[in-house]
Amino acid sequence: MYRQQSLITLDEFYELKPLTKLEAILTFIDFTFFLEIYPESFSRRGPKGYSKKQLLMVLIAIQVKHISTIKALVHCLKSDPIFKRSLGFEYISKTSSAATFTRFIKKLSETDILERTYRRMIYKANSLGLIDAYNFS
Repeated sequence: MYRQQSLITLDEFYELKPLTKLEAILTFIDFTFFLEIYPESFSRRGPKGYSKKQLLMVLIAIQVKHISTIKALVHCLKSDPIFKRSLGFEYISKTSSAATFTRFIKKLSETDILERTYRRMIYKANSLGLIDAYNFS
């Protein structure tokens, strides 16, 4: 049996495809406040740990993609390599568990980082003329 060589790799395909709605939203978000609290060098749990920024991006994806449960989210990450890659994970890397996301949500709920990030995004969108900030106060 003859196996045909691929003309394009999955990474090359990913770079060529147009931005999805989720990717466009994630490029707009200013993670400055978040990275002040959780710098990339922040100590991680487990043997390899997970980037806190990636975990936050996954939680944003839940809202954008209308994923109803953490269990459904983990399934999407395991079964859709393009979705997984759009959130900064490698195609074949291990997927975070539901428990990891639950712990992260608990940690986030103890801070005001999401509100501060939201307000910064509203200010940025208003200054770009994309929205009328009076409707978001």
